Amino acid sequence: MLEGKRAHLRVTEKEDVPLLVQWFNDVEFAEDYQHFPVQISKSELEKQITEQEFQGQEWVDFVIEKKDGARIEWIVHYVGAPT
Repeated sequence: MLEGKRAHLRVTEKEDVPLLVQWFNDVEFAEDYQHFPVQISKSELEKQITEQEFQGQEWVDFVIEKKDGARIEWIVHYVGAPT
């Protein structure tokens, strides 16, 4: 976990899946940067987070939280090239 003065960055956990499904199914959440299907199920997202792979790319998911624990954003770091 990386900690800042007002927020911190942590690896995504299974407990984040319900909120991420809500965010990912909201077209305004990701706008032009959305690389996943607009409608994604909880089980599919949980599988992607667990396996850390989508369309041949490996990645690490992170959630940004305020100091009070409110989750405010999701980001991803790609660690592998597409196959």
